[in-house]
Amino acid sequence: MSVNVTTKSITRLTNDTANQNTPTYIAATKRIGYVSDQDEEWDLYSSDLTGNNVIKVFYEKDVVVSEATWSPDGNTIHFRWLKTARSRLPIVHSPSIQ
Repeated sequence: MSVNVTTKSITRLTNDTANQNTPTYIAATKRIGYVSDQDEEWDLYSSDLTGNNVIKVFYEKDVVVSEATWSPDGNTIHFRWLKTARSRLPIVHSPSIQ
C-alpha cells in the first residue's frame, strides 16, 4: 500500500491475492523490495513503484524468507530464513545478498 500524506488516499501496489510484507523503498533503484508468498513460498521480490515489473530477487526451495531489510542503494539485503521440514539449510540464518 502507498499512502499519499497530503490527500490521505491509499493505493494498493500489488494486484494479486498473495501476501506481501516488509516493504522497503529502494531509493537508488526507485523500486520497492518486499517479501511475498506469491509463488506459494515466502521469497524476496522487487517491483516498480506502481507494483508492476516484479522481479524475484531471492528464492531457495523449502525456505521461508522473512524480515527483509534493503540497503538504500539496493545492493545489499539482510533477511532471515527458516527452513521447512524438507530443507537442507540451517534452521535459522541471516544472510546478506550483495
